[in-house]
Amino acid sequence: MSVLEVGTVICDNEYKEDIGLVVEIGCPGDTGDGWYHYRVWSVYGNALQWFGRHYVEGECTVLGKKRIINKERRKSPTVEQQES
Repeated sequence: MSVLEVGTVICDNEYKEDIGLVVEIGCPGDTGDGWYHYRVWSVYGNALQWFGRHYVEGECTVLGKKRIINKERRKSPTVEQQES
């Protein structure tokens, strides 16, 4: 699995109904071993939990990633732009 980022939606490979949203990466006080690396809001349990890197990256599937929308593309054309 690729490196995850905040805003990624994941699900457990075995329990497909267990869906979560990555809300934080890097537990305060993490020793770097990845034991508690991803904070996930679980839809199924309606709870925030820390999960290890090995579980999230190895036993979960990415369902979707956040998308950044270019604000310039979203703007409606002005009257002058519509007339030309």
